[in-house]
Amino acid sequence: MDSKLTLNDYKILNYLLENDLQNYNKMSKETGIPASTIYTNIKNLKKKGIIKKMSPQMDLEKLGYKIFAALEIEVHNMRDVDEIQSTLKAKPDIIGLFKMSGNYDLLALVLTKNPLALEEIINNLLKMNQVKNVHGNLALHTYKFSSNPSSLKIE
Repeated sequence: MDSKLTLNDYKILNYLLENDLQNYNKMSKETGIPASTIYTNIKNLKKKGIIKKMSPQMDLEKLGYKIFAALEIEVHNMRDVDEIQSTLKAKPDIIGLFKMSGNYDLLALVLTKNPLALEEIINNLLKMNQVKNVHGNLALHTYKFSSNPSSLKIE
């Protein structure tokens, strides 16, 4: 399947990054793209896997999630990373997990409601036989947090 994007695709994606899709007619007025084209393009972008799902963007602090931390995890043996990552991916408070090169082996991004929940996560990591050490960085203030780029460049 060809993943080459059209100018309209980029306009639609940029619009969706900044706005809710309330209805196709409103989006059509604001982008200058016919509503039927928007519908078809969104359907095709979903088929291509570019749009995985359309979901609300929430204010996590208002929902009580006030603790954001980056945990740097060192393991005893790199062969254990696959086992560790499968366990950690299942944890709901771990919102991002990355295999790293450098001073540590895994980076876990954690979002919790309180310091005790973060402490429990760290203690559980340290109880794992494969984990050598955990270093944590606590966010004091969030200036920007997004899983999507703020705008897409037209190539």
